[in-house]
Amino acid sequence: FNSRAADYYKTGKLDLALDDCTKAIALDPTNENYYANRGQIYLESGKLDLAIADDTKALALTPGDVSAFKGRSSAYRESGKLDLSLADCNQALALKPDDAEAYCNRGMVYYAVGKLDLAIADYIQAIKLQKDNAKTYNYLGLAYKHRGKPDLALEGYSKAIELKPDYTEAYYNRGSVYSSAGKSELAIADYSKTIELKPDYAYAYSSRAACYAVSGKLELAIADYSSAIAKKPDYADAYHSRGLLYQQLGKQDLAKLDLDKAQELGTH
Repeated sequence: FNSRAADYYKTGKLDLALDDCTKAIALDPTNENYYANRGQIYLESGKLDLAIADDTKALALTPGDVSAFKGRSSAYRESGKLDLSLADCNQALALKPDDAEAYCNRGMVYYAVGKLDLAIADYIQAIKLQKDNAKTYNYLGLAYKHRGKPDLALEGYSKAIELKPDYTEAYYNRGSVYSSAGKSELAIADYSKTIELKPDYAYAYSSRAACYAVSGKLELAIADYSSAIAKKPDYADAYHSRGLLYQQLGKQDLAKLDLDKAQELGTH
């Protein structure tokens, strides 16, 4: 059951993986690995309290289970319990000082609390230990961006894309840096790739629309804002931005409808 659960997990069949993990635990409730494995599935499914409970059970059975510390740290982080997440990252690293994933996880906690230099240091250490992890390069790019180092951010995102050419988030993040630097064509290319990989991602349409607007391509911008609204009907910023473009084009009735809608949604 445990082995089949692992195969289901790898192919994204989380419900089936969860069922098999639960059956494995019923047959052998003293095996910490089964709890840690199920905790990972709960984490991927967004069931954070259940993930924490399973990892805690695994640690009660085997206090030195590094994977359980790492899994619980991620669940704590996503639950907003950053002090507990940091403590679990430190425990994992105390037990296994060369664990790249634990450094990356701790870097994410430091990033979340605004300790960017510590986050960058941990991401760099993670990369030294595991040079082919695209996720770490993407997170390093985010930290450099918020540290005010856009060139280094671009290097991080580009390396992530080189390692994982279908990395949607890295394309979107790189596009945002290009956009902030006034490189609209490069930004549009990255946002277009993001949309190709994730057609329902409303924010990519909105971000590309802003670049089109800056480039004077107002009709294309309006079309993208319309797509963003279609994907996310409560997207107040998209209504507001489209309304302003309608004003520029002299379409006052359409502008009023959009601006009123944005105000109704509560952002502008």
